[in-house]
Amino acid sequence: MLIDHDPFTGITTTMQYNAEKDSIVLGYVATSDGVSAVLEDNKAAMLDVDLHRKGAREEWAHYAKIPPIVQYEWLYKHGVDFNKRDHWPGVMRLLNSPDYRYLKRTTYYHDR
Repeated sequence: MLIDHDPFTGITTTMQYNAEKDSIVLGYVATSDGVSAVLEDNKAAMLDVDLHRKGAREEWAHYAKIPPIVQYEWLYKHGVDFNKRDHWPGVMRLLNSPDYRYLKRTTYYHDR
């Protein structure tokens, strides 16, 4: 059963009821267009050396852009909640892992 579709994030929320177990399962699905756009933007930013230099001079850096569906995946698969400050060591570990390198917008390495 369709619960919601968020046009901003591209995430569709579904619900299934299992009568035998008297349980509800929520599902989250994202359109590939929304995720692909973020990944392509990240790739372009990684190649923009001038942007990195400007950020370094101004003491800021846009380190990563993480689609909401990936944030759900991290919570489900790794127990890492992007929205909780005390989970940020896990966020940085995941961002710096080979599996999620495409979320970074820079070649820099941060661990905090």
